[in-house]
Amino acid sequence: MQFDSYRPGPPLAEFVDSMWQMTNQGLRPSRHRICPTGSSALVIHLADSHLSFFDRGRRHSVRIPLLAGPYSRSFLIDPSELTAVIGVRFRPGAGRIFFPVPAHELHNLHVPLDELFPGEGARLLDRLLFAGTSERRFGILERYLAGKLADATFPDAAVQHAVVAFLRRAGVCAIG
Repeated sequence: MQFDSYRPGPPLAEFVDSMWQMTNQGLRPSRHRICPTGSSALVIHLADSHLSFFDRGRRHSVRIPLLAGPYSRSFLIDPSELTAVIGVRFRPGAGRIFFPVPAHELHNLHVPLDELFPGEGARLLDRLLFAGTSERRFGILERYLAGKLADATFPDAAVQHAVVAFLRRAGVCAIG
């Protein structure tokens, strides 16, 4: 299995935790637990039209590219199915800046990007498929997200401050 990651520079660094790409061949089927982080993600399978995951004992399949909302519970993936996947993990609360959908509507869900923004996912996938290298793909994702920042609505400064405060404290903390 090969895993590459990339941290974008400003201005995306404030909102994007990381970009990553995973490729593999010949892995045996297995289950790998994905723990909740409170973050949303954009996930794109470059070799298949769907991505599968297991939630509460059931297999789900979602068209790609997909938006994964913030999860409050874990789910399982089979790494043997992830032959060529690239993604973006947003900082907690920041996914909405790029994809203006309330977080509660994506809570514990994976949704095809084209259902929310028709045609956008297909155009992004086409560009990524012809990029060739991880570096070029990361560049395409970076330009795609930077373009979305130009029209973005940013959360209130108090909300941003609260998110940062929650992330600094380990464990459970009171909202008050």
